[in-house]
Amino acid sequence: MKQIRFHDYLGLLDTCLAKHRLIVFCGCSGAGKSSYIQELLAQHEDLQGGPIHHILEGRPLAWHEPIPAEPSTVVVDELLVWSDYHRLVQLLLRGHRVIAASHLPVAAHRLLRVFGRMAVFRLDRDHGKVHRALQQRGIQTTDAAVATFVRRYGANYVDLDMILESYRGNNFDRALATFEKFNRVSYVWAGTQPRNDGK
Repeated sequence: MKQIRFHDYLGLLDTCLAKHRLIVFCGCSGAGKSSYIQELLAQHEDLQGGPIHHILEGRPLAWHEPIPAEPSTVVVDELLVWSDYHRLVQLLLRGHRVIAASHLPVAAHRLLRVFGRMAVFRLDRDHGKVHRALQQRGIQTTDAAVATFVRRYGANYVDLDMILESYRGNNFDRALATFEKFNRVSYVWAGTQPRNDGK
């Protein structure tokens, strides 16, 4: 599968982040939260030069691991449950700047504005990034098909890859129809009914 090139569709690489205490990327798995954080750490001038501590990529959170006492940038990947939220508050109370990938509700993070400047972004509702990903791969699509995909699965690359792998061709509308037809057949075979709410 062709690699998707990073696109700064939020415009953060040109945004001053020097005074931000908290930056959170929310969304479903595969929405590009961790990739966006990695690109910010690699490219944004306001995030260069200082100490960076990671908790903990690719594994359940290991909050017992030591965090430097002096203020630093702490990258949290992933916030999954409400106990993680409590520890996020502890990091902010200790004076750290936090950049996090989160599955928790967007509104919950906005309550943390009491700690200073912050930004919260939801990455699984952007139709444009799905269009760009398909264009990069030379795959034709319509606005209607992309809208259906985002409504049912969220704008995420994991499900996008699964759908494209179900159809050998360069037309996303047909790939999506083939994928959903197969799912309906699978549900009937299993004796269950597919959900219509996109979850």
